[in-house]
Formats: sequence, structure tokens, C-alpha cells
Amino acid sequence: MFRILFGRTFMRNIVGCSRNTRLTPAGIAGSRFAADFHTSPEHRGDNAGKNPHDVIGSYDPTWLRENCRCSDCFSHVTAQRKVLFYDLQPEQRTVANVRLAPSPGDKITVEWTDGHVSEYDPDWLARNVHPGDPDPVERRLWDGATFNALSPDRIPREAFQNRDKGIKRLVRNLVVYGFGLVQGVEPTPEATRELAERVSYIRKTIFGGMWSLTSDMAREDLAYTKVDLGAHTDTTYFSEPAGIQVFHCIEHDGHGGETLLVDGFNAAQRLLRDDPEGFRMLCRHPIHHEYREKQAGQTYQLRSLAPVLATNPASGELVSIRYNHNDRSPISTIPQPEVAAYYDALAALSRRITDPDAEFWIKLNPGMVLFVDNWRVLHEPVPSVEPVPPVEPVPSVSEPPNPYAGDLGDFVQPEAHDEPEMEAPIPLPRPVAAEPGPISYTQVPASTERGKASLVDSVHP
Repeated sequence: MFRILFGRTFMRNIVGCSRNTRLTPAGIAGSRFAADFHTSPEHRGDNAGKNPHDVIGSYDPTWLRENCRCSDCFSHVTAQRKVLFYDLQPEQRTVANVRLAPSPGDKITVEWTDGHVSEYDPDWLARNVHPGDPDPVERRLWDGATFNALSPDRIPREAFQNRDKGIKRLVRNLVVYGFGLVQGVEPTPEATRELAERVSYIRKTIFGGMWSLTSDMAREDLAYTKVDLGAHTDTTYFSEPAGIQVFHCIEHDGHGGETLLVDGFNAAQRLLRDDPEGFRMLCRHPIHHEYREKQAGQTYQLRSLAPVLATNPASGELVSIRYNHNDRSPISTIPQPEVAAYYDALAALSRRITDPDAEFWIKLNPGMVLFVDNWRVLHEPVPSVEPVPPVEPVPSVSEPPNPYAGDLGDFVQPEAHDEPEMEAPIPLPRPVAAEPGPISYTQVPASTERGKASLVDSVHP
């Protein structure tokens, strides 16, 4: 018997955390997570050491006045703006004087012609103007060899008790590698929900807060069959796909049950390196994904319109990968003369995703909870080869991530007594990255039996 609990959370709504990674011909920049990880001097933008007049003179005065953070202009309780820029009169957006305040942090003081006084932190200005501050926490791409050689960090459940150290460690792993592991969790839906809600709140969808998944076609979805879906991201048909997904093996007394993970950003980086135009095509053209089903006499249809690779239009950073051929609609947004080139680009990305060298497999045992960034890491659950009778709502299987060579640092399994701070990762030797092997469409063998597995709603950041 193999039972997996599956959930989605809204963790992406954590203040200060975004999943942006810049893909340029030179490579990947970092991901932005400034909430708990302090910005180092090299990430302070262009304002350090500049004359205050030069700094203020480089910003639009309306932008500056709208972003005044005094109590009259901004609520620090609700973190919301109280001033409407279109109500500002000319004297309210004209600078009368600029001086460096003697207060801690060397904030810049601006006096406006209407008598209002604003203070600005030069670092804050640099982080919040186009294109934004460089990310202090860098994403690290991986392939299968990375974590096959070095065991991923497994955070003990006790680290989440009455303190935030466990959460910081988990979130850093999610930002840097796209997945995180927690062990020692009681193998019950209740304990899994409690852990997920310790991180964020659970997202409710048309499937409910939690639901069962078995290969009985209880819902009109291939996920409820034994069809091999291959590495994919979930809920591509949502306008905003699920962010963080949570998988927990509740019970397992048979064979199989391994989970496949693939670093989608690594695949995108390889595509950019080898086929820049194909990469740009997958960023440029939005396509439809959809889901339809009939339940209780009603027909539900969900449909999204977005590119396979989504980037930040201002910075060019890669935000997410939306990849699921089973849910992709007929391509109707691209003129027929260009469709062949689009298929070529999508096939090139698919070859990099299904490359066996990109695959990282992990066996989920009862008590081990897997958190996966659904905007970056593709998964494929491979349940037990032994069919399981229908069970109460429990989670579905997730797949192991594929690591791409890089400094693993704090993500490598620490000693049992060692629980390092996020800012001080465990130093480990950089693994040697093997040259990419031949690219093929090889996936999990189609003959692999997909036993019945239970599923619960996933966690969305």
C-alpha cells in the first residue's frame, strides 16, 4: 500500500519573497528573497557613497513623494499607501531642499515646497526602482548528479517547534534549489496540514482543500489513471498555478513509490545556451492550458493564457515554467506559418527536461515531507506497483528534483547536531559537473505500474 498526502499553499505571498531568476546569455543571476537574509554591500545598488542631491535628482519627484514612508503618507500597520499620486499638487511634488540626515543609517531628507518632509534610505531606493536590486540569495541550478552524490538537507520537524529557524531553512532551500525536505513528521493528514500551515495557508481550489487521488477515474483527469504523465508542473490551467506543493508519504508497505524531480530552470538555461531564439519564442508566445470535468451534474472548465516560460517584463528575470502537455490546448495563439518553429522550440525544451541526466529520484518514506516549488521544479509521481484500494483523502506522490552542478553549501545534509543559520551555509566541496550526456526523450518506462494513490490539495506560496 502506498498513500501520499498532497497539498498546495500560498507561500508565494510571503512578504519579500519572489521566485525570480534572470536568464541571460551570460547565465542565471539570483533569486530575490530579502525578508530574512540581509543585503550584503555588493547588493546595495548604485546609491552607496553618492551625493544626496545626485541620488534624489535621479528619481522622479512624483515617484518619490508617492513613496514617502512617513506616518501621514504610509500606514506601517497595514503596509499600505495613504497618498494618491494623482491628488498631489505641483508644490507637493517639487523638491525644495535635500540633505543627509544625521540619523542612524544615513537617510536622505527631502523638504518639499509645501513644507512636507520625507526621509529615504538609499538602499531602499535602489531596491525599489527599475530594474530593482540584485538578489542577495542566488538560485543554484542542478541536475541528477548533484544530489545523487550529496544527500539533500533533511530538516527535522523539531526545528519548526516554537521558532522560525526551521522555516528559514526550508524557505532558503526552496528559493535556492526549488525543493525542501522535512523529516520526522507524524504520517497523518493532520500532522501534514499542521506543518504546511506552519509555513503558509492552504489553497482551496475546485478540488477542495484536500482530496483523494486514485486510478479509478473518479474525476475526468488523466491523473486518476495509470497513464504515465512524465515530468510536469501542476495546475497549468490556473491563471496563477499552485506555488509550493507538499507531498507526504502516509503509508508504504510495497515496492516503488519513488518520486522524480527535474529542475525546470536548469532546462531553460540549457535551452537559452543552445538555442536562444527557441528560448525567446517560448517566452514570447502565450498559449492556452485547460481543464474540464463534470461533477454533480455541473461542468467545470478552467483555462489559462500564458507562455511556457514567463519572465519579468522589466528585468528579464525568469519567473516560472508552465509545462504540462496533457493539459495544453490546441495552439491557437500562433499563426500557422510559425507553429512549426514553436513546436521545435517546445521539443528542444522537452528534450532537456526528459534527459535522464536531468533526473533526480527520491524515495518518500512515511514521515518525510517534500515541499516543491511548482513554478520551477517539475515532478512525476510514480506510486507503488501494487494497486491500493480507495482511501480517505491523502496526498499524492511527488517526484525528486534534478540537481544542476553548483555549490550545494547549506543544502547538503548537516550533522544531526548541526543546525546552521541561513546566512552561514555548511561549507562543502563543489561537486564536479559532468558534461551533459546525449539528450533524448527517455522518460520513466511506460510499463511502470501506477498504483492507486491518495491526494490532498497542494500548498500554494
